[in-house]
Amino acid sequence: MGLIDDWTAGGRLEAAEDLVSGSGHTVFRLPIGVVSVEGSGSRAGEQTGAAAVLGWTYVSRGLGLSLWSQAVSERYAHASLDPEDDRPLLDTGASLSVPMASLGSATLRHAYRRMRDRGDEHRSEIHLHWKLGRGAMLTTSGTRWVDSTGPQFEVFASLGFVLSPGATAHAWARGNPDYEQSGFSVQEYPLGDTGWEYRAAVQQGERSGADLRVGHRGSNGIVRADVQTHPDRTVARGEVAGALVAMGGGIHLSRPIDRSFALVRVPGVPDATVRLNHREVGRTDARGELLVPGLQSYDANRISVDYDDLPFHLQIEELDAFVTAPNRGGALVEFRPKWVRSIRGRIARTSALPVRHGTLVVRRDGKEEHFLLGSRGQFEVDLPSGHYEAEVRDARGVCTLELRIPDVDEGIVDLGLVQCTQEVRL
Repeated sequence: MGLIDDWTAGGRLEAAEDLVSGSGHTVFRLPIGVVSVEGSGSRAGEQTGAAAVLGWTYVSRGLGLSLWSQAVSERYAHASLDPEDDRPLLDTGASLSVPMASLGSATLRHAYRRMRDRGDEHRSEIHLHWKLGRGAMLTTSGTRWVDSTGPQFEVFASLGFVLSPGATAHAWARGNPDYEQSGFSVQEYPLGDTGWEYRAAVQQGERSGADLRVGHRGSNGIVRADVQTHPDRTVARGEVAGALVAMGGGIHLSRPIDRSFALVRVPGVPDATVRLNHREVGRTDARGELLVPGLQSYDANRISVDYDDLPFHLQIEELDAFVTAPNRGGALVEFRPKWVRSIRGRIARTSALPVRHGTLVVRRDGKEEHFLLGSRGQFEVDLPSGHYEAEVRDARGVCTLELRIPDVDEGIVDLGLVQCTQEVRL
């Protein structure tokens, strides 16, 4: 919750049968950096506990600094920490990050922990990120720590590539004097809510094995298959997930629904692209409908239809709508197209005088509508079916005619040659 521009505050409350845990925190800006303070308390059964965190962070284009300190009592608890679990009674440290021009960045970090059950631990780390070119990054790190078992050291390196907007590949290795591991993975995931996804990975050394996953996220559900191999076993799994929703007078298939949803209806427009908050989420079916899961509950969600997917003879005045729905509830969003027809033809006088660059005036519902004429009397109007009294006005005079527009389901209606009579010279 923002109290003022430079000060925000918030809180947390968890409750279970034998646990109550809560906290309050605040963040405020200083002339240099940002300070965060948090205090927590808990009661689990008959055991009570408390925790406190103090931190300071400074970030600029050429430097990043952070300091932190956390203290936790021996029996403090929350939903993910049981009173009997080991925990750092004191955790304090600092980190420094600096850019290396266009080559990458470097981060140094040191922390001290006093564990309740395992004793003291000192950990120092260095991380180097190297930009190797467009779409390639090398990450290297070294970590040294000292705990109750003695000093230990580990190095890590990872080479990553961006193959396409949704596909990446990584080769990595880590090790210390006692063991080493290496692996490679390639994966691709759809940028929108629908599409194919896959991941292939192999690992050598400790816990050697391979993993292959293939799946498809469609408008009507999710299908995945996974095969994992290890030295002593092979595991294969399959998954089919979806939902059935009764809404709008029909039954609709959908991907799993864990929040809110909307039934988008564009009558008479199949295969139209539907977007949720500018992200493509699917296409309408043969009835012009699509069930869209994943809406933010109790919040405004923008749902839109792509104009380019509409047939040329249909038009929608508003191509987007803002929708709010309750948790696990739905809303009906209907984009009703308007039939747009192009009525074409050519006008000629019964006399030898041609019609050139004039105006076609059509009388409709007591009003006049004006349309331009081409060099040979060509015209194009957007009028409903029916009979209309009209006249042509140009530099050579005025003549009258009757437009007869047939009632046909066609986007373009060609009336051919229309004769203009009862001429009046100007």
